[in-house]
Amino acid sequence: MRSTRDNTTAIYSPAALNMTFESRSDSVYHAARIGQIQIESITGNGFDSANAVQMEITNSSPNPVRIVVPQGTMFEQQNWNGNQNLVVKEDVWIDIQPGQSGTFPLPAFCANSTGGSPNSDPMNLTPFVFHDMGESFRDQDSMWRTTDSQRNVRMR
Repeated sequence: MRSTRDNTTAIYSPAALNMTFESRSDSVYHAARIGQIQIESITGNGFDSANAVQMEITNSSPNPVRIVVPQGTMFEQQNWNGNQNLVVKEDVWIDIQPGQSGTFPLPAFCANSTGGSPNSDPMNLTPFVFHDMGESFRDQDSMWRTTDSQRNVRMR
């Protein structure tokens, strides 16, 4: 990443970026990691809306699954195209029966004010969760103030 403060390129720890690794045993990340669910696709579409992320999953276990996509879950561009990554606005609970597939809308904010809005962009689930710094999840501008330290940001 490149620092906006001093324009140097460096590798930053997740903690320095106000993120942690997902550690909840009931999270979508954990369920995918242990093979309880299969992520078929993730698509980013827009920002600051109830369906900015569309995630298609299949329950590949023999049991019903109840998982959460925690507030702050980060989705990254599958192939960098200059468009923004996305951060889930609030906890979203998903119940899915054995063998069932479904597409689930997730509310999300854009994470980097310098990029364009995702437009049917393939995304990846990351193991990172962004944490609230007081008002980070209030609205899109608050998220950008937190992630980019920008005061007057506008979507391109």
